[in-house]
Amino acid sequence: MSIAKLAQNVFDAGKELKAENERHEQESKRLKAILDEANRLYKIALNGHSIDFVSMAESVISIRGTYDESGEQPSAVRAFIKWLATGECGAYSNPKKQYLGTKNYDRWTSQRTDCEYGMGPTHGGINFAIQLHPDFRKDDVDLSQEQKDACIYYLENLKSIQSARKAA
Repeated sequence: MSIAKLAQNVFDAGKELKAENERHEQESKRLKAILDEANRLYKIALNGHSIDFVSMAESVISIRGTYDESGEQPSAVRAFIKWLATGECGAYSNPKKQYLGTKNYDRWTSQRTDCEYGMGPTHGGINFAIQLHPDFRKDDVDLSQEQKDACIYYLENLKSIQSARKAA
């Protein structure tokens, strides 16, 4: 066998090994994500929460930050629940157009601020926010009663659900 052929065998084997390692890494990441989600749902169920409601709510809304009931965080949660239950928005907030949340600024923590999607406060930084997933922000898309119920359940139990997530 020629030296060139032997060298080609070395490079081909190295390339094949690299490809296999990349495939293995991707598969490991996929399986880790499945395991993490299974653990999260398991902990949520152990805390007595409805997995169906939690899963449905998380397909409709997302939470940024940790809900610790500080400052005006409860106000943002209440406003979002009111919108889900009645369709009424506050004077300045509409979850179809804005996320509802709080910010930290200077010496103030969890000060209420509702910002348009993709935007942030002029001063300070968001520490907690509730937002609709993009598919549900469209004016012609209404939430079903079951989706509203799931989101209300989720928000009413947010602190406990987030604690279970951290424990997973």
